Amino acid sequence: MSEVRRATQKKTFQTVAVKILSPDSRRITDKIEKHYRRITEGEIGMLFDHPNIIKVYGWGRDGNRGFIIMELVDGVLLRDLLHEGRLNPKQNRLDMFLDIASALEHIHSKGIVHRDFCPRNILVNSEGVAKVFDFGLSVELEVVRKVRGNRTGTLAYMAPELIRRQFTDQRCDIYALGITMYEMFAGSRPFIGIDNFARLMQVMNTKADPPSVVNPNISPEMERIILKAIEKDPNDRYTNVRELVADLKPLAQSERSKWNVSPPTPDTTILKPEDLSA
Repeated sequence: MSEVRRATQKKTFQTVAVKILSPDSRRITDKIEKHYRRITEGEIGMLFDHPNIIKVYGWGRDGNRGFIIMELVDGVLLRDLLHEGRLNPKQNRLDMFLDIASALEHIHSKGIVHRDFCPRNILVNSEGVAKVFDFGLSVELEVVRKVRGNRTGTLAYMAPELIRRQFTDQRCDIYALGITMYEMFAGSRPFIGIDNFARLMQVMNTKADPPSVVNPNISPEMERIILKAIEKDPNDRYTNVRELVADLKPLAQSERSKWNVSPPTPDTTILKPEDLSA
């Protein structure tokens, strides 16, 4: 879809990242912009002003290649940190999750649904600060409420209604946030079928194991929050991120001491292809 290069703005001498969209990505972008959104990825990125979202400074086109100029973050994907069991000790896992949730709440406050919210689209810098990025599949909420969704995103975090191509809203992102929370605190994702088809069937039909089965440190109240966020029926999930955070914050003081170290490194069978984007 794209490549990212380090660059320097000549007028300000500021070092930035430039995301250069490949010509092949135009087919996917055109389809999204025809059916699901009226503004570009660059314009969506410029809507946000939040410490846990990578800043977008500008966007444009050079011939048939689009580009987006962004804040340069020296960091590692949260996905890789989770898989390797090396979360930064400078950032407590519970506090990091609250920061990530706050970023998603800000995205929704601008009337945008991310649609590919997952640990591979979250960077963690050297100070342990998490930053959400990549709005290539993001759409306007008012559009997807009226148009049946296309099957898009990263399979392991894709809500059942997206897989079924039903009408969607911000609750598909809340599902993805819940799967991310499950992974951050339990050390694995709930659905780990042997291949993509098996995982897809599990997402649609199988009730997730309680995360405390994987990590007994997870309290009953935190488990309730996680399981509510990943309910199959969006009507049974949290309506918005604010509700989830309101349930989680009272636990922060008593729970924080548990989460200063990384979760157990999952078995490598859990890591097999989760990066399928449709």
